Amino acid sequence: STIDIPIVILGVDRRIRRITAAAEEQLGLIAADVGRPIGNLCTGIGPSDIEGMITEAIVGGREVTRDVQSESGRWYSLRVRPLHTGGKIEGVL
Repeated sequence: STIDIPIVILGVDRRIRRITAAAEEQLGLIAADVGRPIGNLCTGIGPSDIEGMITEAIVGGREVTRDVQSESGRWYSLRVRPLHTGGKIEGVL
């Protein structure tokens, strides 16, 4: 069996640009969430300092990783990676 990794793409404004089907399924996101600020969403997974992780990835230009626990008690590895296009950072994955 394969594991689908949920991916959410954010712009530097912290608004959702794209979500994968796995993100919809595992994080409870919907297509209408595209354009909304990530801070306004409640996925049940993620640290309280997700905004700090995003800033660290954008400013530092490197991946930021944390182990996070979901409301159900499962542990996940959360990775925030800078999204480079045309030689500059346009957001994060």
